[in-house]
Amino acid sequence: MTTKQKAWQWCSKYIRLRDALDYCKRTKTDISQFSSIGNLPVNCCTCNKVISSWKYADAGHYFGRGLGGGSGAYFDERNINAQCKRCNGFKGGNIQVYDEFMLQRWGQGVIDELFILHHGGRKYQNGELIAMGQLYKDLYEELLKSI
Repeated sequence: MTTKQKAWQWCSKYIRLRDALDYCKRTKTDISQFSSIGNLPVNCCTCNKVISSWKYADAGHYFGRGLGGGSGAYFDERNINAQCKRCNGFKGGNIQVYDEFMLQRWGQGVIDELFILHHGGRKYQNGELIAMGQLYKDLYEELLKSI
């Protein structure tokens, strides 16, 4: 596994758990009813389908990897949200609905900022990726402690 893949693994876990906790809060779902944190549901940001466990969701990018695999928005958590596998993989991100979601959640200013970051391209250095992986691991563990 590459350093970028390891960083992405932690980033993805953090985003999906973040969105599951947000979903439970918005729907007033009592999380104590679940046998484990891994069983918390999450909804797809594009089709709104409820996924039985955040572990089965994807962490879908609004702006993907970009040309050459380097997007400056790739690890920006505002650019990544829980999606069902169908929307993320087979509907090309369901971009029109994703546009509406992003506008409602983050606003046009953030979308514009992510656009600039994405099109600026980015090649992460190995040290940056190690730090990024540690950051998202720490954020994930903080979410677990907050439950």
